[in-house]
Amino acid sequence: MSYVPSPTALVFTKTPEPVILSLEPERPNFYVHPDVYLTTDDELKGTGTVSKANVQKGTLLFIDNPYSIIPTAAPGSTTPYSRPLCSRLQCSRVVDLSSASTKSCHCVTEVVWCDADCQALGKAEHDFECSWLKTHSKSIRQEIIEPDFFSLWLIVRTLAQRELELSSPPTSTTGPNGTFPCDWNVIRGLRSNEDELQPLKVQGWRSLAERYLVGEHSMLRHSLSVDEMLTLMCQVEINHYDLWTQLIGVYPLPAEPVERAESCFAYTMYLRTPFLNHSCDPSLMHQPDGNGRMVFHATRFIPAGEEFSIAYFDLAEPKYADVKERRAYLEDEFCFTCICPRCLQESGEN
Repeated sequence: MSYVPSPTALVFTKTPEPVILSLEPERPNFYVHPDVYLTTDDELKGTGTVSKANVQKGTLLFIDNPYSIIPTAAPGSTTPYSRPLCSRLQCSRVVDLSSASTKSCHCVTEVVWCDADCQALGKAEHDFECSWLKTHSKSIRQEIIEPDFFSLWLIVRTLAQRELELSSPPTSTTGPNGTFPCDWNVIRGLRSNEDELQPLKVQGWRSLAERYLVGEHSMLRHSLSVDEMLTLMCQVEINHYDLWTQLIGVYPLPAEPVERAESCFAYTMYLRTPFLNHSCDPSLMHQPDGNGRMVFHATRFIPAGEEFSIAYFDLAEPKYADVKERRAYLEDEFCFTCICPRCLQESGEN
């Protein structure tokens, strides 16, 4: 039976909690609107997504479940994480640490589960990472910098899913509509921009790979070489998502810019959202639901054949009102110069 969202699927609240968007309880792990398909016509941007029919504002187009996810701290935070998330991937809910049913592991404080059931169901996932966390987390945090720990941990959890796939291959490697791949091959095919990133940054990652991710001393079971691991690190760096408590991509922007950088609470890798390219005038808005799934709706009317686009960052941040700031950020983080209609107009390049 196909999934048909109801017209009242969206529920918005003004709570500061990260779960401010929800769907029907029977929502699937992932969903792609039946009119949506992949296109590879653009030599510059590569694969994109379009619809064969007109899309009305507010239409639900994608739900993408995480391939890997970790809780993280917002910039400048004094706590290890912003929100404790259940370590079972298929749950990934915010955990009530005051509940008697909550379970944890002494490897690091961030590893928690909702209850004994989630702990048991997530055992294989955690077994892959547990020794690595026990052995390396303290030294990474003390000797390097905190953000590197979270970045490396996301890579480790991505590798854990790869190993689970290898031990128990999925029955299908494509998702809805038969065109959206949903296995490790998506990760392998992601752009790494390895040759375009700053050499010192790449050298630093190679050192981290050799020290913490490759070889018997890493405490990780995988077959990747240092070069392959370095490519994966670049791919994850370029393609991972920061999860925010607010909708991203709402456009036109609010009347008053909003400073809300403290609302990032997780890093995630998805398998379908990498096919959505950036625009500073996005046609889709997105936000995670209560299980780490990313949910995408049309922010305006989209004519058939127009490529869908999202914002890679929060356009409501005051500094991003300046086209130079937006372009500088995208060039530094994603290695491209934005030539969306908004940037061309604001820079006088039309």
